Amino acid sequence: MNMKKLWILFLALALVVGVVLPTGATDVYAAEGSNIVATVTVQDGEYREFDSIEKGWVYDETLPSQEFFFLALEGAFARHPKLRAAVAHMGFYSDNLDRASALLDLYPNLYFDITPALIIYSQLSETPEKSKAFFNKYSDRLIYGTDADNDLTGHAREYNDTKTEVIKWFLEGNEPKNVCGYDITPVCLNAEKLADIYYNNAMRFMGKSH
Repeated sequence: MNMKKLWILFLALALVVGVVLPTGATDVYAAEGSNIVATVTVQDGEYREFDSIEKGWVYDETLPSQEFFFLALEGAFARHPKLRAAVAHMGFYSDNLDRASALLDLYPNLYFDITPALIIYSQLSETPEKSKAFFNKYSDRLIYGTDADNDLTGHAREYNDTKTEVIKWFLEGNEPKNVCGYDITPVCLNAEKLADIYYNNAMRFMGKSH
């Protein structure tokens, strides 16, 4: 297997299970339909996020497309329909909830980790009624996450706290609001559904009683 294939395989696995970045590593998030690639670099235990356009790094046809990763994930489940997996960052299906719904309906052991890449919640807020219906219907298949541990400090801590505030308001808020610079329209879930997302679903996914 050549290096290009190995890199594509790594990215596909990152989409499914998430990745913990070592110091000095860089994670890349490509925004489909644009030439901006948001990147996060880990340096001395802190995240440094920057706009790659400033670095001269642009999204082009030489990188796998969002559709490529959708097809890779969907192909894996087609081959292994009983696979139990939690897909990181909602698989970036946040602007394609019909496709996400079809997957969840087809594969009962598929879960979505709703750890915020913040673009997810901007996209979900653009279709508030559809998002509210989705989160209510699949509240037993969504797993809360923060994409970080509890030992972060400095900029990394501040950035993660921003993500936590955004996702909390999206799930629990009662009116549209700008949260830390992001326009968020909440789905306003009830206490039972929140308990599933915050705790029960993770316990069930790991095979633990609750």
